[in-house]
Amino acid sequence: MRTEISIRASDPNSSSRVFAWPVLEAGNASYPNGIYSFVCEDKEPGKSFSLMHSVRGAPLITEWMESGKTSFVCSVAAPRSMYKKLHVCASPEQLIEWSRDDLGEYPMFRPMIVLRVAITHIVNSAKDGLHHMWDRRELYLPKGARVAIGHTFKFQAGMNGLLDFNQDDTMKPGTYKLEPSTKDDFKFKVSSNATM
Repeated sequence: MRTEISIRASDPNSSSRVFAWPVLEAGNASYPNGIYSFVCEDKEPGKSFSLMHSVRGAPLITEWMESGKTSFVCSVAAPRSMYKKLHVCASPEQLIEWSRDDLGEYPMFRPMIVLRVAITHIVNSAKDGLHHMWDRRELYLPKGARVAIGHTFKFQAGMNGLLDFNQDDTMKPGTYKLEPSTKDDFKFKVSSNATM
């Protein structure tokens, strides 16, 4: 099964992290048109999947990716067993492997793009795709700085485990809406009125 998940800077989320440099993540206005996407495709269901990272609308990050200044990372964590591992790859396509039997639960995954080298950069907001608040600022980003951060997600019995379906009779018949779940940070709530 192949699934794409996109994180838009314009998503109505609030970021609780503060960085001294621009970051592409939901709720962060640094890259107003930025979209960080990752495509997941099962290799061995419940054991491994491939993860393909991509960025649109953030030319500065794209430039760093194309010049080999970034690494592609996926954090794999299982809270019950206190397991945590970072999978790091120089290529935007990486293989993520784990053993659910060893972990005792389905792990959580968090993709991100980090810098492989320290960078000093003077911002040209129009060229770099950054918000004008960054214009003409000198940025210093240390090696390992996160420049794009995705949502945490969790597989259960496949990608359907990410969705929490709810009937909502107050909606117009045949419509649906998708939003982060309030009861579980690792799922999306799908509200729909399936009546026709």
